[in-house]
Amino acid sequence: MALRCRSEPTTLGTLLFTGQMLPLVKDRIVNVSSAVHLRGKMNFDDLMREKSYNKWEAYFQSKLANMLFTFELDRRLKAANKSLKVLACHPGYAATNLQTVGPIMEKSRFSKGLMEFGNSILAQDAVQGAWPTLYAAVGDLPSGTYTGPSKMLELRGPAHISPKVAKAARSEEDAARLWQVSEELTGITYKFD
Repeated sequence: MALRCRSEPTTLGTLLFTGQMLPLVKDRIVNVSSAVHLRGKMNFDDLMREKSYNKWEAYFQSKLANMLFTFELDRRLKAANKSLKVLACHPGYAATNLQTVGPIMEKSRFSKGLMEFGNSILAQDAVQGAWPTLYAAVGDLPSGTYTGPSKMLELRGPAHISPKVAKAARSEEDAARLWQVSEELTGITYKFD
């Protein structure tokens, strides 16, 4: 099934993939978001950012959308009396090539050097960045939990349950609206029987 969008400042890929895999999942679903979801705003008037595109606003919105999707899926599964857990996590600041890909594509040696410097002094390694995802995937945690690193403003450190969930991520109204629009855009409808 092809998506009818040029980019994904929402969570269409997550919704589509999870919807197709849901019948096979036995224990839990873990969605990877980011601490920058705290800066996200859902722009329902231009959800796909076709009128006005800013890469950072789109990224922040996509991470907020991941959180909205996670909590809405959790609510819907609970309403259907399903025991499947749904959790979210964020890796913190992990030194991967993610930080340098944009500057390389933009041919900005200065930005690339700045990102590499940031990686060298602030970031944890990629293995440590995977800890929150692993914790969400195998830890004895309740559904609806959000995990992330526990040190240095959640940039790094051992995984823990993060208290830093944006109020906007808990909006049931926005979650239901995003769910409906996402189903229309992808053509997928969830069945919880």
